[in-house]
Amino acid sequence: MNSRIIHQRETYIYYMIFALVGVLIANMFINMVFILAYPLLIALIVQVVMLQKIKKPFYRSGKELTEQLKLKNIFLVESNILGDEEGTVYEVHQMPFSFSNGLINKDKTYKVIRQEYERKVKEDLTKIAKWQVTTKARLVTTTHFRLYTIWQKNSTGYQLKKIEDCVDPYAKMNLIQWMIASFCTTGRIKYDKKPKEWESYEWITLRQI
Repeated sequence: MNSRIIHQRETYIYYMIFALVGVLIANMFINMVFILAYPLLIALIVQVVMLQKIKKPFYRSGKELTEQLKLKNIFLVESNILGDEEGTVYEVHQMPFSFSNGLINKDKTYKVIRQEYERKVKEDLTKIAKWQVTTKARLVTTTHFRLYTIWQKNSTGYQLKKIEDCVDPYAKMNLIQWMIASFCTTGRIKYDKKPKEWESYEWITLRQI
């Protein structure tokens, strides 16, 4: 299991929701269009059920490892996103923040929020580096450039090497997802700063370069 499958299904669900809303709006002007809503609603329910079925065990395993390593801002989960023949691979993700975290941060300056975030990220990446030495597992992520620069800056002894082909093209957030994520992280809605480009990277120890 990997995040690409989960993000792909989430993308389908968003498309279905938008289509359903479009049908309901169209029905206000054109009679009988509403009949299209029934198959869309059924398909939406099926997709949501299937998503939960694959998402829960995947994130449960990641939660166990994340708690074991006592990570605060980073979520680590075993994955086959590079293919089953690539050995043990772990995906590195930004820990999803809650709405309450945004309420706490809304009165802080952006500089303070960034300093607190980078401090916790550096602690997390140090713990992951020590753990990775014993496991020899590969670490990969798909993210936007601003987060990449923060992770690279705080990855002591590692270089984040860009993977030629993005391993999770569905990781890119839509506007609604970005607005929610930006508020939960910083307490501010930054709809105008949604990243356009998302790339995949792998942590490579400097002695391997």
